[in-house]
Amino acid sequence: VPNARSLLTPDMGIDRSYLSPAEPWRDESRDEMLRITLRVNGKPDYTLILPADEEYLDAVKAYLDIDVFADAMLCDIRFKVPYIGELICDTDCPAVEDYNDFAEALEGIWQQDGALLTYAAVLEAEKPETLHRACELLRNLNNYQRIVDTYGYGQRRLQETLGLDDEAVCELEGYMDFEKYGTDCMENDHVIETEFGKNLCNFLNKTPLRNGVFFGTIKLCKSVYLELCPEQIWGACQAARDLCGPDNRTAL
Repeated sequence: VPNARSLLTPDMGIDRSYLSPAEPWRDESRDEMLRITLRVNGKPDYTLILPADEEYLDAVKAYLDIDVFADAMLCDIRFKVPYIGELICDTDCPAVEDYNDFAEALEGIWQQDGALLTYAAVLEAEKPETLHRACELLRNLNNYQRIVDTYGYGQRRLQETLGLDDEAVCELEGYMDFEKYGTDCMENDHVIETEFGKNLCNFLNKTPLRNGVFFGTIKLCKSVYLELCPEQIWGACQAARDLCGPDNRTAL
């Protein structure tokens, strides 16, 4: 019995038009940030995993026989970190490309210690109404600082304000109430408390001034306050401390 293929003349071929393209495979070396179910009439639902490169996205469109992702219905959008997805309430019906941009930005902070909690705190405080705005906040996450304790925050703010090193701050231990100073700074800095974090879950929108110094107020004793400006240095603070009298070391 001759082989069926041998019966074909040279100008004849096998019609494979009824066969669907092979299901696309994404580069699995990248972490999954979110997945979207794509629905197209006459095609099985396809789960799109993001972030992804252009080659994979083009292969998905070919597999679904569509020219653009706008021809597909986006269903069941799931974030790898559920609480991040819950904090993003988009009213603009973002496209697949928008979700991919967001997933790529989220991938960028995935391995950074504490970055996801910081971002969650920022989302709760800023309450972005679009995915584009949420992505913008994510790309500018370095402008925010999540605070986990008032004592440490008081120390950091004093360092930033006066340009002190760690050794100088250690010398002030026992002479200054960093807990109270940190609380006062958070109030002056309009820090917003959220549900994320260990003790406090706050963030500070940091806007550095000239020479990286911040405006602020330090309580030196019951009646003396020093308003700090970028031009003032530790010597000016020392002079103000002298106004507290001989017992100024315990008055801080």
